[in-house]
Amino acid sequence: MNFHYIIGTHSIIEAISNPKRTIEKIFATEKGWAEIKKKLKRDDLAKTEGKLEVLTPHNFQERGKEIYKENDFNYSRIPGGVLLVCGKIPLLSADEIYQSLKAGKKKIVILDQVTDIQNAGAILRTASFYNIDVLILPLKNSITLNPSFFRIASGASEHIPLHFCSNISKMIKKLQGKDVACIGLSEHATKTLEENLEDIGDQSVCLVLGAEDKGLSNAVEFCIERKGKLNSFGKMKSLNVSVASAISMEKVFGVI
Repeated sequence: MNFHYIIGTHSIIEAISNPKRTIEKIFATEKGWAEIKKKLKRDDLAKTEGKLEVLTPHNFQERGKEIYKENDFNYSRIPGGVLLVCGKIPLLSADEIYQSLKAGKKKIVILDQVTDIQNAGAILRTASFYNIDVLILPLKNSITLNPSFFRIASGASEHIPLHFCSNISKMIKKLQGKDVACIGLSEHATKTLEENLEDIGDQSVCLVLGAEDKGLSNAVEFCIERKGKLNSFGKMKSLNVSVASAISMEKVFGVI
């Protein structure tokens, strides 16, 4: 797949405004495009010239079905009446991540076994709120950068670099070897997240989040040097991973 397919008003506006994106094609209803158009800056609107194909609402959905089928996406009715086809943003390489550590303190988030795009998109949006430097995901047992993911991320995908890693455990070991304080969120931890921050000083920090049902994988749990928990003050002892990520990022990145 040479392009990204983006839906959702905020996501489309952010993508068109991103200088790293090239605009290939825009399919839209008249009403949908009018909503996007009024929110674009003049220079960004100029980038769309000659790229727009206006369709009736019915024909727009039919064209969307064809595009989804061609790219093996699961089709559901496309909201907002606009579908943007644009060039991909280059993913960060591992070497680029390691090199960036030399430039100062970095904030990193790793998702281990998080496969639900609703959760992943929400986490990316939270990561953008906390100005995370990179979000790392596994190549296997992970998400697909499909239209629904971009819609849920609500434009955050334009601001947070992504890296897909073949082996999360090895990545964590390498980061720890480069003096990055990697902290895994785990209900089995004996310390809180805050207690893991007491001695980090000027180290870069990496927050590792596991799947909602399984938590961190055994391999990650074994290799990670720091583990922290969220204390429950009620009868519910667990949280949706996207909610847990927001609380964890506030505790870890809201204070460094």
